Amino acid sequence: MNVEEERAIRFDTRLSGVYRTQSAAPARAAEGVLEVLRVPLGGVATRDALFERFRESLDFPDWFGANWDALEDCLDDFSWREDRSRLLLIDGWEPFAAGEAEAFAVLLEILAASGAFWAGQSRGFFVALVDPHGVLDVPDLGDALHP
Repeated sequence: MNVEEERAIRFDTRLSGVYRTQSAAPARAAEGVLEVLRVPLGGVATRDALFERFRESLDFPDWFGANWDALEDCLDDFSWREDRSRLLLIDGWEPFAAGEAEAFAVLLEILAASGAFWAGQSRGFFVALVDPHGVLDVPDLGDALHP
């Protein structure tokens, strides 16, 4: 992708949801069009650590309760941030997914539900999991890019 193509990227809010990407390049290309927020999951081995990483990375408010319902509430709110479409770039998720497969599946469900919520609000909410080996059974982020 050249610089002109990167500048021309458009995200269709109706396609909000969970995607995979081979690298962080599409997220870098989206900066300026979307608020890009990085959630590095490297070193996260438990649900408690997962909730803490999301809290830190997304600057959740003090009322965040560190549980699945509270995570979904915060992902469906963002009133403490500027009102704009966003892309969450999640990397380093593989060890958590391997060690906490059930919890990782719940996380993906919550992220997808938040994408659907924001699509209904005509706001983009894209989640891009860096997946260089293409092991996740989710669409490629390129499917949501529109030059």
